[in-house]
Amino acid sequence: MDDTSAAEDWEQVQALFPAQNSITSKSWTFGFSGRLPRTRIDRLMQTQAAAKLALMLDQRSNMRIKALRTFAAVNLEQATAAFRISIIANVSVPILLLTVINLLFPGSLGRIFLSTFEVSQQFLMIQLGVMFLTLSWLLAVLIYAVACLNQARDIRHLIDLTAAERGIYFGLEDIDEMQSD
Repeated sequence: MDDTSAAEDWEQVQALFPAQNSITSKSWTFGFSGRLPRTRIDRLMQTQAAAKLALMLDQRSNMRIKALRTFAAVNLEQATAAFRISIIANVSVPILLLTVINLLFPGSLGRIFLSTFEVSQQFLMIQLGVMFLTLSWLLAVLIYAVACLNQARDIRHLIDLTAAERGIYFGLEDIDEMQSD
């Protein structure tokens, strides 16, 4: 049943869920998550990647599904840590630096920006262009971080749901003993 190793299976699972698919999701264009409606699990399970994953997992033993769930859990934890670091590095640190500069030198940022009007409009345009490119880069990094986090979460949830359908309950291995007849 399990002709491949868990690591090889994990490589196949990851290949089914490229991060760019999450970035190009329609929900980004509307400004809210597609995970908001009550049909979120149905939507998750109806994706092409979910169908391919389900076919793959149908051919794997319960022990292999547990192993893949462990891979998915570690992957999600790593993606969560990377997302947090991205937020700190790309949002919190720049805001903190600007705040400290403004506290140490009150009004200096505004004066620097306004002084560009006096130098030349060309210099102002360059400064605005650099600011636009910097903000665009930061936004792109944050969107990619969210997409990777969503991808990791989707994989973990789909493996959990597939396992539940097969009667594998993580953290509830003694589920039969817990039910009353």
